[in-house]
Amino acid sequence: MPLVRNGLEQHTDYTLGGWGGRPEYKNGNHMQDGNDLKNGVPDSHYTFQRWLPAIQNDWAARADWCVADEYSKANHQPVARILGESVRTVRPGEKIILDASPSFDPDKDLLSYQWWQYREAGSVQTEVVIKHADAKRAEIIVPDNPGKQLHLILELTDNGTPNLKSYKRVILNVN
Repeated sequence: MPLVRNGLEQHTDYTLGGWGGRPEYKNGNHMQDGNDLKNGVPDSHYTFQRWLPAIQNDWAARADWCVADEYSKANHQPVARILGESVRTVRPGEKIILDASPSFDPDKDLLSYQWWQYREAGSVQTEVVIKHADAKRAEIIVPDNPGKQLHLILELTDNGTPNLKSYKRVILNVN
């Protein structure tokens, strides 16, 4: 599952977290499931469970592709894109604009946007307020955590059948 190109970039580093869970290195090179917070409680199963609806819909769409006699008769993932770099060096107190306006859907389905902080994947544990988190364009103020890393996820969902998701991860290195 980490090899599925969905925008979470887990194929570049399994520990980033994504559809393949969020493994952590334990005892040298041994990898073990990390704990993601489910309702504030650490849960190693939630590293996978949080993605299951999107995964199931993705596989359902892929099955449709196998039997559809033309491209337009099956749903396809939206394409999540942002303005600016996906890895940035930022300063505490800096206002960051997260702009997903280049995103689109190949089937012309309507899109919904959700920006969220993937706290477990980053080292900034402070909960960051994301203004306009359900809009194409969101903003945050970088917390005062020099030397830490903040992971923000754009979750882009179409209204096709089944509805499909794509993601874009933005990593902010706080300087």
